[in-house]
Amino acid sequence: MPAGAIRVLGALADPARLRCLAALQGAVPEGLGFAALAAELGMPESRVRKLVAVLAGAGLVEPGRAGVVAVAGAVAAAREAALAELPLGSLAAEEPRLRTVAPDGIVERLPVDAALRRELTERIAAVLPRFERASEDELMTMLAPITTDPALVRRELVDQGLLERSADGAEYRRP
Repeated sequence: MPAGAIRVLGALADPARLRCLAALQGAVPEGLGFAALAAELGMPESRVRKLVAVLAGAGLVEPGRAGVVAVAGAVAAAREAALAELPLGSLAAEEPRLRTVAPDGIVERLPVDAALRRELTERIAAVLPRFERASEDELMTMLAPITTDPALVRRELVDQGLLERSADGAEYRRP
């Protein structure tokens, strides 16, 4: 994941910083001064300055004419950068029919339509790391960043013939 996206996600991980950013996003275009922002948030100005410093370090806020302003589109840009790093991050943009099953680049369920299901499982097989043989645990670890249900996807890959399972079910390999 790009460092900028990590900084943004880290900055947004704190509820107080989220409240601060929300207040700035709803503020006048000129921005809010620290005193006004502190009054709106019900926090000491020194605490607000620290919150704003972290948000500024992540590129989410910047100085405005009358104080601090939220940077338009910064959160969306960080989201797009983070999605681009996922193995199937661009899937929804490339294939709108798959948007409902992988809205954020993570497969949440398999399509009912057989052709669409096949297309999705082929894409999943294509982004899996190369391996000759893998244990079930190793395969599940490979599938974890791709889907919320690795067991379901593993079974579908086998059913579609994109992976072969050993007779005892302990090992998988590519056909």
